[in-house]
Amino acid sequence: MDKSKDNIDILLDQRHFSFVLLKDVHGFSIADYWSLLSKEYTLSDKYVLSKNDIFDVEMATISMSEKYVRAGLLQKVSIKNDGNPPYVYEIYALKIYAKNDAYIVLLYPSVLLAKKVTKYLITNNLLRYLEFYKTDLDILCKNNDSMIDNDIYPILSKIVDMKITIHNEDELSSVILKGDAPIKSFFYKNNIIENLIDHSFVIEYCSLLCNVESPQLAINDNYFSNKSRARISLDAFGNFKIYVHVGCENIFVIPYFVLLLISLRSLKRVSINPMNRNTETEE
Repeated sequence: MDKSKDNIDILLDQRHFSFVLLKDVHGFSIADYWSLLSKEYTLSDKYVLSKNDIFDVEMATISMSEKYVRAGLLQKVSIKNDGNPPYVYEIYALKIYAKNDAYIVLLYPSVLLAKKVTKYLITNNLLRYLEFYKTDLDILCKNNDSMIDNDIYPILSKIVDMKITIHNEDELSSVILKGDAPIKSFFYKNNIIENLIDHSFVIEYCSLLCNVESPQLAINDNYFSNKSRARISLDAFGNFKIYVHVGCENIFVIPYFVLLLISLRSLKRVSINPMNRNTETEE
């Protein structure tokens, strides 16, 4: 039975979590996700963190023999607290309700763990029920003002980091822009935009700083605030990454981030597992 989230002892926070975004096409639930995982892995300590008209958030711990954290955390995630396997990792599942559609977010504390689990899910027919989605980064960047001035959902966001690859015949080079508003900069407006239009420049990834203020966040007066913020990175293939704060409270920014992407019409279906093109290897 799922437990309440009071007094949860979070094992893994203050680190990057990787996630994928999928569209529900055949009534797939978070319970279905746990059930599918349970056929291969041991799941325990399932919690319902939130359930409302906008989104559902649940957490479970998954047992693995492989290590997916640095050496200094092995004792913390070891079942016997001795640094040896088996290890337990907290994973999250979110279901987000848009006007006419529903989306699933699968969130993992390690990109390597995310790759392993998503590969298993696909081999067990996950794509009969869900479709992977990515963000069109060109559309996202062109609508930067709309993101900041968004009045549909209680989220304010701005792009603070982006990598652009320059295609010059057979050669490739890249430029990284950082700052409070890099796409409002003179350099971007006078050197980048025109080349993005003719596709000689390609946006590889970008990062958004997102701030949310919503009563939906104030689920427990002792655990969550009604204000939260997160830095979320996304690439051109459909890989997402969020830096989670103490207690992982800012994962509640993710549903509003997804709703924002939907409102900007920037989501596109992708036919393959985005994790197959994720080159990150860090724990």
